[in-house]
Amino acid sequence: RGPCGAEAAGGRRSRSPRSASSPPASTYAWSTPTFTSSSPALMVQTVNFSDSGLYTLHVIDINGCAAETSVMVRVMTNPLVSAQGATVCAGEPAVLTAEGAFSYQWNGPGGALFTGPVVSFAIASSTNNGMYHVTGYDSTGCSATDTVMLLANPFPLPLPSVVMQPDKACIGGTVSLTGSGGASYQWTGPSAFSATGSAVQLPISDISQAGVYTLSVRNQSNCASTTTLLINLLPQPLASFGLATDTACVPFCTSAWIDSSMNAAAPIVHIDAYLNGQNVQDASHRYCIAQPGTHTLELLYRDTNGCTNSARLHVTGLRKPLAAFSHHP
Repeated sequence: RGPCGAEAAGGRRSRSPRSASSPPASTYAWSTPTFTSSSPALMVQTVNFSDSGLYTLHVIDINGCAAETSVMVRVMTNPLVSAQGATVCAGEPAVLTAEGAFSYQWNGPGGALFTGPVVSFAIASSTNNGMYHVTGYDSTGCSATDTVMLLANPFPLPLPSVVMQPDKACIGGTVSLTGSGGASYQWTGPSAFSATGSAVQLPISDISQAGVYTLSVRNQSNCASTTTLLINLLPQPLASFGLATDTACVPFCTSAWIDSSMNAAAPIVHIDAYLNGQNVQDASHRYCIAQPGTHTLELLYRDTNGCTNSARLHVTGLRKPLAAFSHHP
């Protein structure tokens, strides 16, 4: 028979495969980083990092002609997939999460299929109960799987409610929020508002506190429900006044004049007057100063919405000169 290949340099004979019509191989020899094999098909049952390297196949056909081919194999790390299950009360939302991979495929009870790192149920029920298997894939296609449980317990949910007093909220005022229907209470709202307990006091300082307030309650079974309250804020009335006289010799009286047109949208319905902190209510807004010195007159306004504001002016009482004379007969 003729040679299987050309004469190699240096007198060695190099064998090369024939055409597609060449006889089939009769022997196989595998050389790998960790073992050798004479099987036509090579399978590594459990791959380890030590299996990385050059895999060479040497074949000889029935004529004794040989050929050889090689491939480099790199063993990569599987992703570390970690999933989080949920135990909730029936009717609550439930969320399953996974991390550690690039993409995710979920399989749930009844053949349910989901993708992505998060699986959400707005209202969990017993039909969602069971084991959920999530397979995470990294960018190379390697994968790992984790399994978690979703359990929706058949416990009753609390029925929360909220009462606000007063029923109108004014800037510069305070509202009381009272919740009921649960064993524990958590409040959240605009401007990073957060509080616990069934009743809270909410001082209103500016318009940023307007918006939706949420009350989350839990009952003795640790089941949770939420309710919301929209608080619209009303402005304070404009508060200012003038005095007929703000400086005079004591004793004297002065009158305050008030421009009622400033609060046309929510008219002023009541005004309280305080002189040096003492109530000096007068329907005609006439106030008398008996002692010398600087005095503070404060008017407190309340409009039809129940909102309040105040304005202050100083009144100066001057001491009368001491009049005396002498005479000679």
